[in-house]
Amino acid sequence: MIGSSVLLLTGIAAGPLWAQDQTTVSATDAQVPPPAHKHQVYVDDLGSVFWPVDLPFWIRLSPSAQEDAPSFLLNTIYEAEDDETTGRKSQQFGTLVPSTSGEDNITQTERYRASGLSLEIQGQQFVRWVNFLTKEESLFKFVADGAPPISTLKLREAPVFIKGGHTFFGKGLTAALTAQDALSGVRDVFFSIDGGAFVRYESELNLGQEKHYSLRRYAVDHVGYASTPQEVLFTVDLTMPTTVHATHQNLLGDTLSTSSVIRLSSEDALSGVQTVHYYFDGEDESHVYDDKAGIALSELPDGKHVLYYYGVDQVENREQAREYAFYLDRTPPRVAHTLIGNYYATEIRQFIS
Repeated sequence: MIGSSVLLLTGIAAGPLWAQDQTTVSATDAQVPPPAHKHQVYVDDLGSVFWPVDLPFWIRLSPSAQEDAPSFLLNTIYEAEDDETTGRKSQQFGTLVPSTSGEDNITQTERYRASGLSLEIQGQQFVRWVNFLTKEESLFKFVADGAPPISTLKLREAPVFIKGGHTFFGKGLTAALTAQDALSGVRDVFFSIDGGAFVRYESELNLGQEKHYSLRRYAVDHVGYASTPQEVLFTVDLTMPTTVHATHQNLLGDTLSTSSVIRLSSEDALSGVQTVHYYFDGEDESHVYDDKAGIALSELPDGKHVLYYYGVDQVENREQAREYAFYLDRTPPRVAHTLIGNYYATEIRQFIS
C-alpha cells in the first residue's frame, strides 16, 4: 500500500497499532506509565455542574449563593409507607435497607449519612424539590460523567507505505492529536515518544528523525476520567536507495556495442525500492527500468553517451541521479589485404613468390 493521505487512528482501546485497523500487544516493557488523575467535580463557565459518576454526594442548604456562605447538611431521608391499620401512607424517616455485606440491616438515612448518595448511570441527573403545600416541583440538574474521552491521532504530511502490517513514513511527517468527550469535555491530551514520560500535547509534533517510533497517547476529561493509553508503532524512512549498474555482452571496457546490455540493481534497507528510473543524454523524460529486459542500446546512435539512473523507495525518497559515460560503436570493421613479395597476374591467374 502506497500513498500520501492522512493515516487516522481513533479509539480508546489499549495496545499498539502497526496499521490503521490492526491492534497488537506492546513488546515494550520499560515504558513509563501515565500519571494518575484524581476524579473531581467540574463547573463550566455557564455554571453547569459535572460530577464523577463514582463519587458519592450529600445535599446541603445554604442561605446565599456566595461561595463562602455557610451550608447545612440535609442528613435525614424522608419516606412514606403504607400504614397497616389505616391503609394510608404514613410518614416516617429512614426505612430499613437490606444489607448486602452480611451486617445488620441499616436504614436509608444511616447509609446516606455514612456513604452519601451514589450515581449508577452517567448523563443528566436531577435533584427534585417539592413544595409540600402547593405540590409544585423544581428540578435541579447536574451531569454525571463516567466515560473517558476518545482520542484521535492523525499522521500526515508524508508519504506512507504499509507492508506486512508495518507502516513506513517518508519526509515531513507530523502528528496531530485531538480528543472528544460528550459530557464534561476534554481537559488535556498527553503523549509519550519511545516509552518516555507523558507530556501534555500543545501543538503539532514534527517526527523528523529516521528511526522506529513508539507514540503513545491518551486524553483526560474535566472530571478526571482518563482514556487507556494507545500506542502506534511505525518507522520513518529518510534514506534514499542505492543503485549501481553493470554492463554485459560484446564490449571492451566502456566501449559498448548494439548487442550490449546495461543492467541496474537497487537496494533500500527500510521501506524497500519502489522503482528505478533511467534516461540517456538530454532526454526530457525518464524510463522505468525493467529488470527482465535490462537496458538495450540498439536505438542509440554511434558515439559518446551518458546514462543517468536513480532509484525511488516506497516512501518517495529519491536517489540523486548517477552517471555512466560510455562509447557506442555501431561501425562494423573493414577488411583489407596487402600482397608482399613478387607478384605476376594473367587474365585468369595470379602468381606470388
